[in-house]
Amino acid sequence: MTQFESTDIFCRVIDNFGDAGVCWRLARRLLSLGVKRIRFITDHPEVLAKLAPDAEKLARVVPWDSFALEAQKPGFEPADLVIETFGCRLPESYDEALARKRALAIAADQRPPFYFNLDYLSAEDWVEESHNISGLHPRLDLPKLWFFPGFTDRTGGLLIEDDYEAEKESFMPGKKDFLASLHAGPELPTLFVFCYPVNRVEALAKGLATSPGMFSLLRERPATSLKGFSKRSTHEETASAPCERPFCPRRNSIVCSGRAMPESFAEKTASCARSSPDFRSSGRPTPPKTMRTA
Repeated sequence: MTQFESTDIFCRVIDNFGDAGVCWRLARRLLSLGVKRIRFITDHPEVLAKLAPDAEKLARVVPWDSFALEAQKPGFEPADLVIETFGCRLPESYDEALARKRALAIAADQRPPFYFNLDYLSAEDWVEESHNISGLHPRLDLPKLWFFPGFTDRTGGLLIEDDYEAEKESFMPGKKDFLASLHAGPELPTLFVFCYPVNRVEALAKGLATSPGMFSLLRERPATSLKGFSKRSTHEETASAPCERPFCPRRNSIVCSGRAMPESFAEKTASCARSSPDFRSSGRPTPPKTMRTA
């Protein structure tokens, strides 16, 4: 991945912290792989600030609308690696600047910028057929690769840090204190509930109410009413922002049907880049199968 000097990551926050969290984790991973300059473009920089207060020390965090205006200025330079996340679409002014940079690179027989969309993680079968397919811009010569994380060899794998296991081991001795700081019983099973208001949490509540034993329940704000959980809950914690070092032991598991995935997310990203028609030093190879996107 060190062949990319600069990266632009575009992130629109649709709900709560998930979108910004995934994008920031990706940014940190790219920095660890040798990318020197990252611009993190988001419509809600205040959400990223809650997740990563030191983000601006590692990357340039830019409000979405301000960056769209910046892309209109003469001399604006898009990054070598451009990542659209979750189909958020780039500002039109950036699309045009990126298309110009691509055209100039091709004319000079140089490698154009690599542009892909990082989509949501899914275990559904259709992901295998949608991964690593190029989409066509409706009016510009600007192909975009669709990258789907997943759990099989025909998807993009999962994002995982090189030091994940070491970080996990360093966290475990302080796990009880961490749970206690959230008023959760360290010796009890702990559940964290985050959902949309339309989700039927009552059904989950009824199921938990019939389970043996006690448990700690943590919920994020805003949240749907959790009436019905109280029969078996020892505590209900409302947090306005995620904790400083949230951790889920299975968060980064790359095991599918008991078999470890052979390639990491980053390695597969590099593999997709190398197979892209825009990843070349010269010539124009046959492009992969394409789909047109609106």
